[in-house]
Amino acid sequence: MFKGLLKNKIVFGIIAASLVLAGSTMKIKLPRQLEGLFKNDLVKVALLFAILYMGKIAIQYSIIAAILFIILSDKLNDKEIEDFAN
Repeated sequence: MFKGLLKNKIVFGIIAASLVLAGSTMKIKLPRQLEGLFKNDLVKVALLFAILYMGKIAIQYSIIAAILFIILSDKLNDKEIEDFAN
């Protein structure tokens, strides 16, 4: 029953969008190692290249990876702004 629902592009899009909205409101504390990786520009370029490459293979995974990349980058920027303000 659920396999048919996930094959529907509209239902999959609604589920993905709701997960992104729910995930963006969560308070995630990134580990220091992950923070250090996301501050490195070479790692960011490598991740973006991997996302683009995955887009050729499976677009759904590429979109999910891009959304996670955006959320993690946003959380890191929020932490830097909070540290700067304090």
